[in-house]
Amino acid sequence: MVHHAKENLRFFPGGKVEKGESLISALKREMKEEVGVDVEEKEYLGAVKIVHLGKPYRVHRFELTTDGTPTIQEQDKHNALVWVKEEKSENALGFCLNIAGNIIDDEKELTHDFIDFHLFRNVLDPQEKGLIEGNFNFLAWTTTPWTLPSNVYLAIGEDIDYITVYDPASQQYYVLAEKLLKKYFKSPDQYRFIYRQKGKELKNLTYQPLFPYAQSSQIDPQYREQFFQILS
Repeated sequence: MVHHAKENLRFFPGGKVEKGESLISALKREMKEEVGVDVEEKEYLGAVKIVHLGKPYRVHRFELTTDGTPTIQEQDKHNALVWVKEEKSENALGFCLNIAGNIIDDEKELTHDFIDFHLFRNVLDPQEKGLIEGNFNFLAWTTTPWTLPSNVYLAIGEDIDYITVYDPASQQYYVLAEKLLKKYFKSPDQYRFIYRQKGKELKNLTYQPLFPYAQSSQIDPQYREQFFQILS
């Protein structure tokens, strides 16, 4: 895994698909650019959807083969490359990580600093179509449901912890305040934890309105484009 200097997180090497690229061609290019090796696809592992640093992504994972030795190529971006070994643990995640004899067993650290490994280990399933195609939903609370037809914004707290979970029953993703999780899901078996982030990372995202009246209204387009945003 590479250590991203700016974000202070560890990720599997990879990157964005450029316009006109296939997943595999983008993967080969990114692996060459980031760790200097030529790779071949061995197995498709699936995909998940996340919102990271204010942007939505669908992240595909692959198992690869290579004859080369990975080394950091973009030293201004990555400042370390380590081999990570999974070991069994009695924590709620069922695993800990061994990096050169240093054991990382804390659940919050594993699902934040090593979020990529958690998603690979406990979430990915190429047969679970909802993980790849499921809609992303924000759970919001209001005391006045009769105002929902006129809703134009969602409000979040910048310093509140929000989590994204995947619900296998509905095959949908849900984002909600972490402290409210047990109000909607009575058991951890009912969901898969995807991601944790502060509300400020969700700010200015846009969403599909409950009722589409605004798009067909006589409101000036320059104002319509400002509607249906997440504000703090």
